[in-house]
Amino acid sequence: MAMVKVKSRSQARPLLGIVTCRFRPDLPKRRPFGSQTRRFLGLCNDARKLGLRVVVFFAEDVDLSSDRIRGMTYSAKQRKWICKYFRYPDAIYNRVPTRTHEADERVASVLTTVQRLGIPLFNTRYLNKLEVYQVARNLPPVAAHVPDTRRLRKLQDFTSMLGKYKVVYLKRSDGTLGNGISVVTLAGKRVLWKRNVGRKVLETTLSKRQMDGIVAGYIERKRYLAQQGLNLVKYKGRPLDFRVLVQKRGDGRWRVTGVGTRVAGTKQITTHVPRGGKRLSFQQGIECAVGKDPERCRDLAARIQKLCCTVAQHVERSLGLHLAEASFDIGVDTSGRTWLIEMNSKPFLFDEKVIQAKARRYILEYARRVINNARRTNATPAEVRGNAV
Repeated sequence: MAMVKVKSRSQARPLLGIVTCRFRPDLPKRRPFGSQTRRFLGLCNDARKLGLRVVVFFAEDVDLSSDRIRGMTYSAKQRKWICKYFRYPDAIYNRVPTRTHEADERVASVLTTVQRLGIPLFNTRYLNKLEVYQVARNLPPVAAHVPDTRRLRKLQDFTSMLGKYKVVYLKRSDGTLGNGISVVTLAGKRVLWKRNVGRKVLETTLSKRQMDGIVAGYIERKRYLAQQGLNLVKYKGRPLDFRVLVQKRGDGRWRVTGVGTRVAGTKQITTHVPRGGKRLSFQQGIECAVGKDPERCRDLAARIQKLCCTVAQHVERSLGLHLAEASFDIGVDTSGRTWLIEMNSKPFLFDEKVIQAKARRYILEYARRVINNARRTNATPAEVRGNAV
């Protein structure tokens, strides 16, 4: 590929690329990136205030033999998306929308090539739940906050955990939004099996032998985990957890951007809002967990924030990734113990407007830092990543 010369790149206005995929061919012009359009529009508008330009492009459109890419940017003056050709960006923000797209051979080739050419790429890829748990379990300060989680390889993995914890979650290692998750509760000589099917939750009472047969089907799929059930604190009888967004800022250090509380919908397994979950403020959630004593509230908030930043930093380093942000689901049980439930390297847009605004600013500040470091040192992506942790 013929690349833009370093001299011309260093003199040009910094250009941040956002890579995504064309997951539907019939999207309207005003929403060319589907549900991600609002996020990208905000980044285009906010970038100007920081002296950056933003181009959003589809990985499928990249011609690896060219020195230009075809992309789109939002014109605030014309109030529409403008399509044109751009030079290759100084850094690329990976917002490929699904694991399936990211595994596509064409998309993977583009992501690999831009890194090989020395263009910093973040966030590198989707995470696998098991690899996150394994990294966290090997961190002394964090290990006590990781639920017992095992790859579901044989029936004994499930039966031993059910006997020990009485409640076991079965979840896909690559699942999102609660898809494919079920929970098994031991009730005497029988079990209660609850599972997500579409937006509904189905409940069935079974014998242990019947449940064993169902678990055998999960084992055959080779991508399921068994995880201990947690007795989480509740709001009006429904379990809650905390949705935490952490990001690197302009100084390259991990900090919490914002936290929201999510309450499970009636009879739901997870706290996801699309499944009937309810939003509460962080403070409301903290008070549900420890009461209204200010000192106890501050202590729990600090523990949640420290847990998330520590895990984000070590997962990035241990897996050799370049991350700029991550979201977490953190649970608190009835004894006040915090638990790492999920980590996501491609955070969904938070519902809270204040968190949305902060998230845009911090991702742009971090992108500017990465671009400046790369221009100043002509560093490789790995060197830039090392400077930014």
